[in-house]
Amino acid sequence: MKIIFNADDFGITDAVSASIVELFKAGTPLKSATVMINLLSDSSAELLKEFLRGDDGGGVSIGLHFNLTCSKPVSPAAEIPSIVGPDLNFLKFGELIGRACDKKIDVSHVVREFEAQMNAFYARLGFWPSHIDSHKHVHMLPDFFHAVAGSLEKFETKRIRLTENISAEELFTSQGIAKDKIMKCFAGNIYNKNGIYSYGSNTALAYPDLFFGTYSVGSLSAEVFEKEISGLENFGCVGEYMTHPGACDGNLAGLSSLLAPRESEFRALKDPLLAETLKKLNIEAVSYKALDDRKKSAVK
Repeated sequence: MKIIFNADDFGITDAVSASIVELFKAGTPLKSATVMINLLSDSSAELLKEFLRGDDGGGVSIGLHFNLTCSKPVSPAAEIPSIVGPDLNFLKFGELIGRACDKKIDVSHVVREFEAQMNAFYARLGFWPSHIDSHKHVHMLPDFFHAVAGSLEKFETKRIRLTENISAEELFTSQGIAKDKIMKCFAGNIYNKNGIYSYGSNTALAYPDLFFGTYSVGSLSAEVFEKEISGLENFGCVGEYMTHPGACDGNLAGLSSLLAPRESEFRALKDPLLAETLKKLNIEAVSYKALDDRKKSAVK
């Protein structure tokens, strides 16, 4: 088995960005990160580019953390009114989900903002994202997923985070969204196999075979990792483990409710015990490049 430890939220603050680059430089199992391009500072951008220019830069993948819920959009707010509030910031998570479930989001606004973030990523960093995921999993809403997947036909990026071993609505119920509300989005709108809502059979994009971290956000440790993948470690597949390492400061507190757990996950990724656990289980830590733009999952 191969595992992608991906650090979400690069760019949310300079302190978080610096922590992620430190983990890359230290040779930890972290080999991938996704960037919140609407929040990326010039200093965080330069820090990342400097690392990527170095000898170890080719071993990591850097993707786009598509964001529709935190701070200001890349697009002019007047061009995407259904996904911003009166303060010209993105809608809060709960309000966005509510509007999406009630079909009150103009999906063309999602497309416009996604493409704006893609183009901003290239303009700021000089390359296209290796893969796509999203802040609070918003790309996994059916209408939003189809918008993103359709837009990616215009770009070089052909890899995406999916959660084929977890029914897609669980990504939202695990964040406190009522099941009866979120099921208004999912029921009848995406493929249901054995009770699992899934996109894998309907996309040509490459994606990890398994996804971990939904129910352990902020609590990664060698022990938690081993328990979560128990029984799956011998599959010849590529899995992804979502992480949120970082350092807390006053800036972060104004943007995220996930604070001290970021420092805990930073320590867990740097702890030699995690690398030792991977070796014991014969699991290789890789980047999103290991997917090799595969279309079909090895595990059904």
